[in-house]
Amino acid sequence: SARIFAAEKVDPALFDDPENPISLAAIGRLLDRSVEVTGCQHFGLLVGQQGGLRSFGLVGVFARYSPDLQTALGRLGTYIHLYHGGQAVSLDVAGDVATLSYSIVQPGIKAVDQIEGGALAIFCNVIRGLSSRPSRPRCSSMRSKAQWCSPPTGCVVVGPTPRPTLTCSACSRGRSSRLR
Repeated sequence: SARIFAAEKVDPALFDDPENPISLAAIGRLLDRSVEVTGCQHFGLLVGQQGGLRSFGLVGVFARYSPDLQTALGRLGTYIHLYHGGQAVSLDVAGDVATLSYSIVQPGIKAVDQIEGGALAIFCNVIRGLSSRPSRPRCSSMRSKAQWCSPPTGCVVVGPTPRPTLTCSACSRGRSSRLR
């Protein structure tokens, strides 16, 4: 892994603290090279499975102290650009089901499917970590159907969608969405 960081001219120490800035371009290059070297087509998902609210720095702290899960996810979507630009998150709630969509909007980024897969794995962990009741978020991705999902995140393959999405029935404002 040190060779990959060196080849892409990225200091591995940047990942020691989530407040350290790293560009989407650098993340994309690292993931692209990692997939190339390992042959693992779901590398981004594996990286994302290690993440959680801490992955979003102070924005994650702000979300953690929300009154409910819907508000926490909404805050992540609203303020994620302050932590890291070039990405878009939206939250749509219909009845008892919330759908979170994530995409890279900055042009010229490598390994977009890997970044998006990793991000949704992080969001799966966020939902499971914050929800007061067990949740099995459902994930889908248009770009990399093979990359979804594995038992540690509790995600389930749904099928292709226009944008990578995460659907969760535990995200409504009711009692079941209280934070732990």
